[in-house]
Amino acid sequence: MEPLLDTARMQKLDRFTIDEIGIPGAVLMETAGRGVVSKILERYGDLVGDGRILVLCGTGNNGGDGFVIARVLKNLGYKVTTALVGDVDKVKGDAKVHFGALIKSGGDLVAVTEGLSTECPGEDWALIVDALFGTGLTREVEGLAAKCIDEVNNTPVPVVSVDIPSGVSSDTGQALGRAVSADMTVTFAHFKKGHFLHPGRALSGEVSLVDIGIMPGHYLEEAPDLFLLEPSDLEGAFLRGEDSHKGHFGHVAVVAGSSGKMGAAHLAAAAVLKAGAGLVTAAYPGGLAAQVNFPPEVMTLPIGGELRWSAEMVTKLKQLISSVDAVVVGPGLGLDAETGEFFGQLLRLEGLPPVVLDADALTLVAGDRALLPGEIKEVVFTPHPGEAARMINSATEVIQGARELALLKLIDAFHGTVVLKGASTLIGAPGEPTLLIDRGNPGMSTAGSGDVLAGVIGALLARGIPTFHAASAGALLHGIAGDLAAEIEGVEGVTASDILRAIPEAFLAVEGFCNPGEV
Repeated sequence: MEPLLDTARMQKLDRFTIDEIGIPGAVLMETAGRGVVSKILERYGDLVGDGRILVLCGTGNNGGDGFVIARVLKNLGYKVTTALVGDVDKVKGDAKVHFGALIKSGGDLVAVTEGLSTECPGEDWALIVDALFGTGLTREVEGLAAKCIDEVNNTPVPVVSVDIPSGVSSDTGQALGRAVSADMTVTFAHFKKGHFLHPGRALSGEVSLVDIGIMPGHYLEEAPDLFLLEPSDLEGAFLRGEDSHKGHFGHVAVVAGSSGKMGAAHLAAAAVLKAGAGLVTAAYPGGLAAQVNFPPEVMTLPIGGELRWSAEMVTKLKQLISSVDAVVVGPGLGLDAETGEFFGQLLRLEGLPPVVLDADALTLVAGDRALLPGEIKEVVFTPHPGEAARMINSATEVIQGARELALLKLIDAFHGTVVLKGASTLIGAPGEPTLLIDRGNPGMSTAGSGDVLAGVIGALLARGIPTFHAASAGALLHGIAGDLAAEIEGVEGVTASDILRAIPEAFLAVEGFCNPGEV
């Protein structure tokens, strides 16, 4: 898994490399700048041609990288203008070394005092390099710098950001007042949290990593706490023996559905099978039989003759729950008081296997924490931001503004594995690092998508995969399936059924370590 570093850890690695290993900072800066140039020419060399390149620099180390980039591009024969935003007297240390080298090599420098449109009119820019602010930025961007960022964003040419788009928090991905929207970001040594936490993920564009000689993350005294989960991390996780039978892959009970919401139960149960479980039984209120349309492979257990759940139904579930390997509870379950009582008693059944709580189950828990027994251990919570907000008495915008912190609060409050859904899904559990999924697309914001995810996780739990690992793998597979569905249907046309159909191909993508669409 690839670690995603925060600013403090990255700065410690920088200092360790310079102070303990003995590689001068100016050398690292030179290597960084040359690495960015290599990536620029690799992607935009043909586009730039004889056009002009604007390198926008601040007065700090990010600007120092920009000075190197400008000098190297000039020496390669490109037409380059360096725009310095800030007082030249504030350029210090290694950045000052490379500022001097740029000037001595005849670099074209403009000191920006009013704005780019005034002092660097960009009608014929072919490319803009953003080296204004780096990963150390913590303050709000304002004044001239904010104006320059707005002008960059309004210029219809490719933008390459150095290390991180200027104005994006390296720790949270949030925009600090203003932020550059880059087409490509070239970063050094390690990816940063802000590259993958939204809106930083969208603002970073394509993120490319360059090795400049900074020591790797395992030299840190304080280990990284956020990692990017990728298909290659699941190598061999889903292999089947030639002598396998359905009993090897577990039996899942899906306790779901209510009047008008049986589609949620259908999707969850079907996803269990598509994700490789050997057996699935869908339990639902018997009075809803006319609304049932499960696939033929799904076994069914209609309970009683009512249209909704009641506490009396729990006794009729005892035998099923005691015989299965995992339970999915919540999709379309309902939110009335009787259903809440049923839900609380269900979770107290003796011998309850690992359980996935989704959708209405999460809302019920948020409304009455006492429904969740203290002794329940193997549980996966799968909230979207709105559900997460209800669970910890917060607000959706607060959750989205600090998703990593919100995840930790959920784990602390509920003592289980949590999948915080949304753009850049996060997974965590007590004693485990936080994992991030950089798969999926806006088309997955559709009814039933979460029901499919719950079924996938349930299937992996039934195989005997521990809760944290089942939740992580399930979220990655779900994201890949969503991307595969979008390739066929387009982002606007993706439905939960499309994601469901793509699950088998998502497994192929994981096993073959390839990108969706290459299988």
